[in-house]
Amino acid sequence: MLKDFKKINNNFILSKYLRYKRKGGEVAIFHELQPFPIFINLKEWNCFVKKKEFSLKLFKKFIKLKLILDSAEEDDLFLKKVKLNFNKKINKTFILYLVLTKDCNYSCFYCPFKKDGIVDKKIKNLMSEEILISGIDLWAKHILENLKDKNNYFKDYFIIFYGGEPLLNLKTIKSGLLYIDKLKKKKQLPKNLKLLIPTNGSLIDDETIKIFKKYDIMITVGLDGLNSVQNVYRKNEKKLNSFQGSIDIIKKLIKNKIDTSVSITINPSNINKVGEFPAFFKKIGVQKIGFNFLKGEALTRLIRKDGLVEYYKKASSGIIKGFLKSKNPKYEFQMEKKFHSFFKKDFFPIDCSCYGNQLVIMPDGTITNCPFNGKKLGNIKETDKNFSIWNTKEVKKLQKRFPLFQEVNDNFYWKSLYGGGCAWSSKEIYKNKYATDEGVSIFAKKVFDLFLWHKLSKKYEKKF
Repeated sequence: MLKDFKKINNNFILSKYLRYKRKGGEVAIFHELQPFPIFINLKEWNCFVKKKEFSLKLFKKFIKLKLILDSAEEDDLFLKKVKLNFNKKINKTFILYLVLTKDCNYSCFYCPFKKDGIVDKKIKNLMSEEILISGIDLWAKHILENLKDKNNYFKDYFIIFYGGEPLLNLKTIKSGLLYIDKLKKKKQLPKNLKLLIPTNGSLIDDETIKIFKKYDIMITVGLDGLNSVQNVYRKNEKKLNSFQGSIDIIKKLIKNKIDTSVSITINPSNINKVGEFPAFFKKIGVQKIGFNFLKGEALTRLIRKDGLVEYYKKASSGIIKGFLKSKNPKYEFQMEKKFHSFFKKDFFPIDCSCYGNQLVIMPDGTITNCPFNGKKLGNIKETDKNFSIWNTKEVKKLQKRFPLFQEVNDNFYWKSLYGGGCAWSSKEIYKNKYATDEGVSIFAKKVFDLFLWHKLSKKYEKKF
């Protein structure tokens, strides 16, 4: 008999959400909906499975984690509670995308607004100042409801001046910044509002830097590789290597104390170097980076369908390698979300804010939930004053993509770190926007396994 083990009434009920993973002689046991694990040795686990002898101390832990129940109804009640909390997160908008233009002075092969880097003449329209201001007003009404709620779920709110290359429409950006400043002074926008411009960096000059500093704008520069790798798929207008120019701009932004991050799309030319990127960018002073998987038709054009799984696995391994090397859970955006979800026990992160967390205004005033292939949900020029993006039929249907709203699946043990993936990408690749985003799921599984078994030090966790 094992020490401190006693006979237990074998009539107890196990939760249908109990999951376990074995590694050598150790077993990790966790609840699928709140998977912070406890560990026991294989001998202890076998005793428990056979309902023979079990440590009373561990038995109490199982009860606390809702792995052992008095009745099967407890599972249903707990699921209902988890769904309720999750619904509160997805049915509130905290991001506004203002698509200033779909046009760009670069011809990136994987751009969703250009096919094979070729510009469609139909997309060259610029957002007017009138449409931009109307978009901000509509979003202000959305978040007013958030601010009335005492349980505010968002640390920060974001207005993103998006493109294409948004700096091609600098005139409208300037008008928007003046208007935002006016609303902030009237306390009609939240104090914790962040302004962000994703850009290729080529149009940044002394004038724009002054604007960035004046309005405290965050800048994200797209940069896909180190040296010659940069220009394989991300081509500038002169078809020349843009690496050094981008690095010079990044350094200039940092020198001017502008919050600067780098966005990296993982493609065949850089996939073997992904693990090296965090150290490189950290060395030159970049505060944060974000990795992006290739999505949609561009992915299938660059990588054969039979090679997709290998691409996802290799890209995921590279992201994790860089994460472990950086020893900073906040440095890379994708890993930060997963880390927070797992170690702060705020499960079911959201991979894309198209499920109700973002309002998107296109250049012509079209309202949608996705800048790339979202369904037209109205127009800013004629929208109902009571319009809410999260209450539209389209968004409500998309929310069903989350595994939390699907049947229990014993094989999907990492579901708490899978945040729905990209509906647009699933539509283009699998011809079904409700299909599981396989790439994001593979990434979530790899990260889950890492967090489950990797004994991250307390010092590492405290940095978060």
